[in-house]
Amino acid sequence: MRTIVQWAFWLYWCGVIAFGANFLLQIGVLIYKAYRKPGIRDGQFRIVELDGDEAPCSFGNTIFINPAKYDWETYNQILMHEKVHAQQGHSLDLMIAELMLVLQWFNPFAWLYRKEMESNMEFLTDDAVLKNHKVAAEDYQMSLLKVSVPNYAMRITTNYNQSLLKRRIMMMNTKDQTYIAYGNM
Repeated sequence: MRTIVQWAFWLYWCGVIAFGANFLLQIGVLIYKAYRKPGIRDGQFRIVELDGDEAPCSFGNTIFINPAKYDWETYNQILMHEKVHAQQGHSLDLMIAELMLVLQWFNPFAWLYRKEMESNMEFLTDDAVLKNHKVAAEDYQMSLLKVSVPNYAMRITTNYNQSLLKRRIMMMNTKDQTYIAYGNM
């Protein structure tokens, strides 16, 4: 029995070390990316221009995007979206969730919580962009489709998550349908 407990102890700490190293590596890569290329200052935000086929994302007040990939309207909507993430402090939420996963890597509910938290952040961001920035839902949804790329950003960044895309568009349309139904009464 003592041997099983010792193995479990060492297995747990090996997992913590592996997930902790991954977390630190992601932060290191983000810092490297953020300061490897010159950034453009936009008020409190710093926009770092990427040249690869990476998904736009943000971390803190830094937004990572390849402007050459998008038309002007899509580019502006991506910036609005990422600025909302920054203003709502989603990077801090994601870092706390990642630290929770470092310590509870074995817990399936921790992984589920992380996934649902990310979904909720995207729904909140979409709602804020549509309501506060007066963006037409159809235009915004088209921008989401244009931005969906197979390359995923790092887990500790807020980004245009492909797997959520269908749910996000359905949620936006459901809200519009409800609003229209009640607005006509």
